[in-house]
Amino acid sequence: MVRCRFPGCIERFKRQRDLTLHMNLRHFRGLADTSSQGPSLSSQSTAQQGTMEPTPDNFDIDPEDFDMCHPAPASPTHNGEDEPHASPSLPPSPHRSGAKIYHPHLFGQKLDEKGQPLVPDTPAPPIHPTQDPDNLWAPFDGEAEFRLADLLYRKVEMSQGNVDELMDIWSLFGSQCHPEDDDAASAPFHDYKDLFEDIDRIQAGDAPWKCFQTVVDESLGSSAPEWQKTSYQVWYRDPDVVISQILSNPLLIHDFDPCPYIHLDPHGKRRWSDFRHLLPTTQNKSYFLESFKAGVEDNLDAPADRRTRHLDNIWLEEHKDNGRTLWDNFGMDDGILPFTHHFPRADIHEMLSADILHQIIKGCFKDMLVEWILQYLVIEHGEKKANEIIDDIDRRIAVVPAFPGLCRFPHGRRFKQWTGDDSKALMKVFLPAVADYIPDDMMKCLSSFLDFCYLVRRSDIDEDMLQQINRSIQTFHHYRAIFLSTGVRTNFNLPRLHAMIHYPLLIIQFGAPNGLCASITESRHITAVKKPWRRSRHYNALSQVLLTNQQLDKLHALRFLLAHCGLLPPIDPPLDPFDAEHDDIGPVDSELAQAKVELAKTRDSTYPRQLQALALHIQEPILVLLTQQFLHEQLHPGDDNGDIALPNITSKVNVYHSAVAKFYAPSDLSGVRGMMRERIRSTPSWYGHPRRDCVLVVINANREGFRGMSVARVRLFFSFRYHGVMYPCALVHWFNCYGHSRDPKTGMWVVRPGFRDPQRRQHPQLAVIHIDTLLRGVHLIPKYDSKAIPSEVKHYHSLDLFTAFYVNQYADYHANEIIF
Repeated sequence: MVRCRFPGCIERFKRQRDLTLHMNLRHFRGLADTSSQGPSLSSQSTAQQGTMEPTPDNFDIDPEDFDMCHPAPASPTHNGEDEPHASPSLPPSPHRSGAKIYHPHLFGQKLDEKGQPLVPDTPAPPIHPTQDPDNLWAPFDGEAEFRLADLLYRKVEMSQGNVDELMDIWSLFGSQCHPEDDDAASAPFHDYKDLFEDIDRIQAGDAPWKCFQTVVDESLGSSAPEWQKTSYQVWYRDPDVVISQILSNPLLIHDFDPCPYIHLDPHGKRRWSDFRHLLPTTQNKSYFLESFKAGVEDNLDAPADRRTRHLDNIWLEEHKDNGRTLWDNFGMDDGILPFTHHFPRADIHEMLSADILHQIIKGCFKDMLVEWILQYLVIEHGEKKANEIIDDIDRRIAVVPAFPGLCRFPHGRRFKQWTGDDSKALMKVFLPAVADYIPDDMMKCLSSFLDFCYLVRRSDIDEDMLQQINRSIQTFHHYRAIFLSTGVRTNFNLPRLHAMIHYPLLIIQFGAPNGLCASITESRHITAVKKPWRRSRHYNALSQVLLTNQQLDKLHALRFLLAHCGLLPPIDPPLDPFDAEHDDIGPVDSELAQAKVELAKTRDSTYPRQLQALALHIQEPILVLLTQQFLHEQLHPGDDNGDIALPNITSKVNVYHSAVAKFYAPSDLSGVRGMMRERIRSTPSWYGHPRRDCVLVVINANREGFRGMSVARVRLFFSFRYHGVMYPCALVHWFNCYGHSRDPKTGMWVVRPGFRDPQRRQHPQLAVIHIDTLLRGVHLIPKYDSKAIPSEVKHYHSLDLFTAFYVNQYADYHANEIIF
């Protein structure tokens, strides 16, 4: 039998000619045979042929194609390194070029309100916050009433009783000031009901929740289960209204593709990105997945046929009188069918998409790999010695230097309530912490798993990256055998671990998993569930939570439209008062750019304004000479003539305690155009202790990855003028790369602080560089070696105490894209 190798197709044929006929009829869609070209198609040929299928032959990765028992290790990808680590590729440019092949039928033509086609490039109609042209603040009487409603309901979340009391005090104060004018004496709202009614009348963002009640079948007997005898409320929204509200967002005018398309890069290779898919809520999705757990076969890594609705029907018909056979052999209950079984165009087995958070990060990393490593320590060293090692691992995690957006673990990883953010934060710092306590193969297994996690998390995936993902899977499967040989595991028959091999195919079918991950919905759990629930009566609170969200949506929508029309200033998301690092990182809705670093807006006024006095103040006398050499290089680039006198700097010097880097990072929490900001600090006191962050400095733009960069620690941010030109710069301490390639055990680069006297660690190698040479901040983790970490060492000591550091490519997804 010849199997059709098109992903998602289960057809098999006796003859090759039947397969060819099938491919032409079902999967050809007007394209010439591209088997000789592989996955790459030139933009010229694809433009002539119009459409193409979404999956080239080279990416047909049915589980049968994997040899799970004895996988071969991937070929080395570390430029001369001996061990296989999946190497990230260059980050995509924010100005992506290439060809787009649009769908031949779903062409997303723009229509007017009457359904008539619009002429191309027709400008969008003007946006009005309300339907009342005479009052743009409607249903409020003006700006004051709207801002008061927004303050009380959205910002302060004032209780109904307090709103009534405030309005009474307002009316009392007005009557005292204007005893003869009833209008002037009245409050903006009579009571909380009046406030809520005005909010409900807002037209912007109006997608009301509706409800119907289920009816209990009166013919049910007394033996019927309780859930069948209970009436339920079903809340829903009209999907047409919700979609209309989303599409009416003016931000989507230039950032939304109404037509499905295949994106090719300039080399004719496929890219998968920009795919967005709404998942059900976490709770309902878990109910759905739990219903299949009992039917999962034991040997998940063995080759098996695909499960489809068609095969389910065959099995049900064949064994309809033998429920035990159905259950034992196929994991099916003849009395239970999935809710989509009878849908005309829905196959439950085709609808399951990738979920990085629950399948990989929380499911595999924290609950499996971390626990397996701890179990290995107990098996290898005994419980007493293992506990000492685990305590030292916790101290290593606790002394990791601070970095924007990095969740710290001041007491290690031993706490009970783990969230998805905690698991992702542990992934960033766990590898160096255990490097000295576990075998090399176990480190390579963990490293390849982290590479896989960061590769599939990217928002832009091309064909080359799919091959890297495949290599990381193969490397992981090869080195995970260490857990079998050490007695930690007897098998790997685990559903979540098994899910890894399906990710390349799921990327082809559903796009980048970053657009599918359940973290999208979980990121709104606090604002959409917890906070509205706290405002409710806590009894049958579902309807109250939904209506609260509906009113908040309306206020947000009206506030946005008023700001878009220039009637109100735009609002920024509030900072989290419980996380000091949130001020250091976040999305920014700026224009596209690869990278840009700017000094803070406000200088620190406590420093001397003259360069010589500043050098004495910071106890770096060489600052004057270094600044003069820097200015000489700026004025005479490439001039090595030592006879030219160095320029004399007489202008006032401005000192800053931070700089802000903006860069294109669509895989991280970024703005609507993929831009992200990060604050780089160099301050003598940050929460009572000095903080001098490290940065990536571009030293050779023609070399790829980390080989074109160097690490430096910022001692001082300052600026000065010379002949009317402003020079923003930084005094930095250079770090030297240790070795010509990454550490073979961890797959991470290692750097050491540079000193002119390295034996005594005296006279650091300092330089003054232009702020434009900085790319962004970089996170360094100490190379701990085999010494135990004293409890007196804190995270703010690390960069001064240790002699070597790992360059943390797992600090965030953008760092993982550029540090290779």
